[in-house]
Amino acid sequence: MNQIVSQEIEKLFKKVCQYNWDNGFQWLYEVVQNDYCDRGTTLMIYWLSRPEWFCQYALAKDVKPWDEDNYQFVRFVEKIYPSIKLNHIIYDPLEDGQIGLYTEDFVVKAPLPALMYQKTEGVIYFKDIS
Repeated sequence: MNQIVSQEIEKLFKKVCQYNWDNGFQWLYEVVQNDYCDRGTTLMIYWLSRPEWFCQYALAKDVKPWDEDNYQFVRFVEKIYPSIKLNHIIYDPLEDGQIGLYTEDFVVKAPLPALMYQKTEGVIYFKDIS
């Protein structure tokens, strides 16, 4: 991977870190489909969207209306994630404190895919990007 590509990947990661989630999901859909979005950035976006919250719903029809956009985004990321080939940023959702935020709030009816819990490979650690 050349230096320009590496810089673009890190630049996109930084933008995601600064994103105001109150602005909705449209930009985030664009990011995860961007040529410079690597697995680490995508996985971070996924976990920042609080996917474990949706484990309390057995079926999509059970999701509350105010949570539907977020739910659809989570499912979209789960679908696209395996096809992302870039591995530049090492991201670990457990180390980032994103896993287990709702463990006592409800019974899990639909667990997340095991792949989404796995630390990504790469050449730069997510906490070292500034």
